[in-house]
Amino acid sequence: MFRETLTSKSLLNNINLNDTPEKLIKNFYELTKYVGLDKDCDKTFDKIAAILICNYKDKSILPAVANAIFLRHRKGLFTHNLIWAFFEAREPSSLNLIGSKLQSSNLKDIELAEELLSFIPGINGYRNTTNLNKYLHFTNWLEDNELFLKYTGESFQLTTNPCPYTIIYPAKYICKRVSVDTGKPITSLTKYEFNLLDEFNKLNNDFQKLLSNFSYAVYRQNLYFWNTWIHSPIKSQIRSARMGGIYYD
Repeated sequence: MFRETLTSKSLLNNINLNDTPEKLIKNFYELTKYVGLDKDCDKTFDKIAAILICNYKDKSILPAVANAIFLRHRKGLFTHNLIWAFFEAREPSSLNLIGSKLQSSNLKDIELAEELLSFIPGINGYRNTTNLNKYLHFTNWLEDNELFLKYTGESFQLTTNPCPYTIIYPAKYICKRVSVDTGKPITSLTKYEFNLLDEFNKLNNDFQKLLSNFSYAVYRQNLYFWNTWIHSPIKSQIRSARMGGIYYD
């Protein structure tokens, strides 16, 4: 332990946060050896992670960041700054790094994963079920919504129950992937799609969720049926969604 402390202090003395991204990445991975062992190393680790993610848009370090978050949480150490940096990557697929911990053999890992993913609708209802059920609920939700998530910027620094991502239901309804930064479709909409959204946006939240969830489910299963359904009157669309199948007037 004494030798590790000397080595970590020597490493810290040679770190310059204004270094090139290449040097920062090298130092970042050197610091992973001391995660949870040295308070000063942890602080510097957090700073470098934030610089690489926020300034240089480096998402390759996210697995190491996630590992550090859960390792430090097991020891009861501070994690909020590192969690903030992790989500600032604005990468919905990185939620898999958290979701995988729902199947961990370590109870603290599961508790933290549940806390970080508590914004997912219905997931809290699986707290008293098997780890596999929790994980399957998470993976199903992510598969259904990953293309339509907008980053909100909420974090534990702002609230005790942050919701880092929100679903853009109008985009899900017309099956158009959105920018995680703006929540707007990344491809241009046709005149017909604009008209569809005019009608869609007049509906209440329950009907919007019903139609968007049904639309994307049909889109993934059968593009021909989806094209037929999406070109039907919206009342017919709602009836089909309620019945769970394509309805023709």
